[in-house]
Amino acid sequence: METIFELQKELVEWQVKPPNGFRHKVTGNLQRWIIEVDGAPGTLYTNERYQLPVGFPENYPMEAPQDRSALTIEVQSTLEE
Repeated sequence: METIFELQKELVEWQVKPPNGFRHKVTGNLQRWIIEVDGAPGTLYTNERYQLPVGFPENYPMEAPQDRSALTIEVQSTLEE
């Protein structure tokens, strides 16, 4: 029951002041959130939107949320000589 109260509180905080570039997509389950993330401006990911499913365990906040995405972004840097 504590988990539900904590998630309700955090959801209200997200709705009042969402983190820049992130949105909460409403689902029918308070313990399963879909977080939408905008691609960084000035990069290959500009104007792209990604959905990251996050699951909250029964004993949240004592146990961390679980990122349920299969999204892996590989970043490669090169050095110019």
